[in-house]
Amino acid sequence: MLLVVSVLASLAAVTFQARRAERERDKAQEALRFMTRLFDLADPSTRDSSPPTLREVLDAGARRIERGLRRQPEVQLELMARMARAYTQIGQTEKALNLVDQALELSRSTFGPGNPAEAPLLDEGGWARFVAADFGRAEHDFRQSLEIQVEALGGSHPNLAGALHGLGAVLIERGAYEEAEANLRRALDLQGQRQPPDPITEAEILEELARLLGTHGRWDEAAAMYRQAIDLREPVLGTKDFTVAHAYAGLGSMLVNTAPEEAERLLGTSRAPAGEASPRPSR
Repeated sequence: MLLVVSVLASLAAVTFQARRAERERDKAQEALRFMTRLFDLADPSTRDSSPPTLREVLDAGARRIERGLRRQPEVQLELMARMARAYTQIGQTEKALNLVDQALELSRSTFGPGNPAEAPLLDEGGWARFVAADFGRAEHDFRQSLEIQVEALGGSHPNLAGALHGLGAVLIERGAYEEAEANLRRALDLQGQRQPPDPITEAEILEELARLLGTHGRWDEAAAMYRQAIDLREPVLGTKDFTVAHAYAGLGSMLVNTAPEEAERLLGTSRAPAGEASPRPSR
């Protein structure tokens, strides 16, 4: 009898995993179809007029998400989060937040309040508010995201890295430096465990932490983190990338007091303004 139960349990687990894999595959395929249609909007050969601006493409994409994916809320929510991030990256924080609010309403009405699908939406809302300098509400978003994820995944899951990173960045702006450092170090540790690796996000966390350490005179630690960030960015983005240049400038700024000759060389060859650290996270 025990053997039968064991076999049935194993079969149930395999069936569950297969169904979950099938759902993930279907989600990925639908997302790919949507992005293909979105890219078609930007193809000059499909239009009589001039190519659309990035904002026009995003606006069209947001409308399509709302109309075309109503029967697939998981895909819809994931794409809305990505579109909100894109709006934030071009400085359209109000549009990003409107999209986040719509997505949160959909998530709560479909899956109930406090469900795990809210976390990435709250993260994107937090970054949009960070860029808009609304640090109080940004902190609230990141803390709420953390609370949801810890309850769903536990306190040591790699997915927590994003909210910890955002919270650390916000706390720097609010002057809570010790808590900011603790959150950024925890984010860095968890980000390093993510599979597949995401070297650019890991570099962003390192640079945020390096900026914090540098402002408190911990130049050697900060310089070491900038070097790690450069080692992560350069193989992916190349030596001419703007963010790589900023990372070199940040490193040079940290070396002014400890290795002035190397600092002068770095600040003279980087294309970022002297003394300027690498840019804020590209959310």
